[in-house]
Amino acid sequence: MSVILPKDLIDFLAMPFEMEMMCLPCHYPDIASFLDFQAGYRFCGNSENDLTGHQAGDWHPDAYVIAVNYFADPFVIYLTASAQGFPVYYAQHGAGRWDFEKIAENLDQFQQDLKYFQTLEQDKLKFAEYIQQHKDLKIELWNELYCSLQNTQISQLNKNTVVEEYTPLIYGKLILTGIGQHKLKVVSFIKQHLKLTGAEALHCIQQLPLEIETGSQRHCQRIQIQLENIGAMTKFLANENQV
Repeated sequence: MSVILPKDLIDFLAMPFEMEMMCLPCHYPDIASFLDFQAGYRFCGNSENDLTGHQAGDWHPDAYVIAVNYFADPFVIYLTASAQGFPVYYAQHGAGRWDFEKIAENLDQFQQDLKYFQTLEQDKLKFAEYIQQHKDLKIELWNELYCSLQNTQISQLNKNTVVEEYTPLIYGKLILTGIGQHKLKVVSFIKQHLKLTGAEALHCIQQLPLEIETGSQRHCQRIQIQLENIGAMTKFLANENQV
């Protein structure tokens, strides 16, 4: 099987933007292994069985993954949509079906969005205001991004308060106590953070409470913020000799 990649896509992949916010793209296919990147979406990675179809919720035969986020949610174009400049679509992974929503009118707009988003990453308030004013929050991706940005602002304020209160630093461990409603996102986080296989990560979340990180409270709060942004429940346990 082979596919001819359009110039617009080649240009897009030549300038990947790896975003800080977990719901935005962070992994892109290499041009040489573009088809391999479709495993788990267009075809089964183990058996190579075709997973495309024309029924509602199927993966459309013309749809190809051009990027994924931290949770393996795909960003997609249809290679037959050259006349429209290749509109970009997004869907959540693990829902049991694919329900794509358009997030950009074409590849160029999507790339310009990501480029501008990178300039906003250090100012979460301004980033959230931009998303609220310029994106449709009824679309799952933009709503998730907006909520994550708001949560990060709140957590950062709390973090600054905690750091001021704890001098010298308190050391201990961060514990995952609950996974919330987004099981697959938490599994994906655990898999990457603890460098586990998918099966090992699934096993771990069935053995709660789970130790996620050790170190200073300030250090652990960064991971705590990320977990709480995807709905997980955590707590920091200080070492007994410091309490």
